[in-house]
Amino acid sequence: MNDLKMPAEFYGEVIKSNGATKSNPRLWTEEEILWILEKKSLGYKNPQIAKAIGRTEVSIELKLRRRKKIKNTYNLETREIKYSANQKFLQELEPITVLDLYAGDSFYKTYPNLSLTTNDKDIKFDTDYHYDALELLCKLVSENKKFDLIDLDPYGSSYECIDLAIRQAKSGLIISFGEWGHRKFNRFDYVGPRYGINSLETFTEDLFIKTVQDKAFLQKKTAKVVDIVKYNNFMRIYFTLDDK
Repeated sequence: MNDLKMPAEFYGEVIKSNGATKSNPRLWTEEEILWILEKKSLGYKNPQIAKAIGRTEVSIELKLRRRKKIKNTYNLETREIKYSANQKFLQELEPITVLDLYAGDSFYKTYPNLSLTTNDKDIKFDTDYHYDALELLCKLVSENKKFDLIDLDPYGSSYECIDLAIRQAKSGLIISFGEWGHRKFNRFDYVGPRYGINSLETFTEDLFIKTVQDKAFLQKKTAKVVDIVKYNNFMRIYFTLDDK
């Protein structure tokens, strides 16, 4: 994690200061912001990222805070799309026990008949646990706790949690693939080693699905796709799971 460096093509144009700043500011690019979010999802901290992109920690924090305010408005529409698909899947699966691993303000709280377990690393959310997602899954495995449905809906990637989620889910698994956003910028450095995606032609939902199905096969399960939700830089896939 020490040799972090952002690709040169992600740097924005340096413009002449209008007097409001002491130095000539560099414009932000969407590629730079997505790169920052990806690295944060992988565990890098702001000091490391700031050094890698030549900005201050304060500028990163302010930019992400402003972006979140804008995204909250945007998310109203996309949230409705996701929640509609969630509702349809619940009706088909009819789960009793649900684990919402990256819960936030969990959608499933609107279903009082569910036996719901929630987790979010951010303590501002009212959840049962505030663990790192993988750490909680390891804890639940050690306690032999299984769930009818497990929902992986991270801000970035949940790749490291897929194996244990398949193991602990009895009949349903939902995965939001934040990696789908890399397609827009022809980024293969993250999805290549994990999903075998090394070109734009192969950057489709098929290899994400195959990864999950292969992992299920190794655990003597079958993973069947029943729904796919895609919009902008987001993809969410709904699987039913059965023992072989």
